[in-house]
Amino acid sequence: MGAAKKFYEEFKKRIEQIKIPQSSFLKVIECLEKNQKIHAVKVLVDETGLGLKESKNLIDGIEDFLRGNTLSTNPSENSSSQDQIEQEVKQLLAQNRKIEAVKYVKETTGLGLKESKDYVDKFG
Repeated sequence: MGAAKKFYEEFKKRIEQIKIPQSSFLKVIECLEKNQKIHAVKVLVDETGLGLKESKNLIDGIEDFLRGNTLSTNPSENSSSQDQIEQEVKQLLAQNRKIEAVKYVKETTGLGLKESKDYVDKFG
């Protein structure tokens, strides 16, 4: 949790701009430590009013920082990939192929089964 507090301080200006309370930020870190990325995004969406894409980009930046990569809150290379995943999920759901959509998300993202299902449930 020490890395989370350090990151919070370094990222404080950005967080204050988008009104993320420290308690919410720490919830996000806990989710990421448990490999619950989708839940972390949901926390930001629910507690800050940010959009899904901005929340996801912010989570990607937090993950990168925690892994020791450069600090980034808008990784454009990840957003196009995210858009492709969303489109594929929507297409599969339109064809009533929810199980295939969950499997696709799981294989494409490396998320766990529950997180993949939760992600797919957002679209259907």
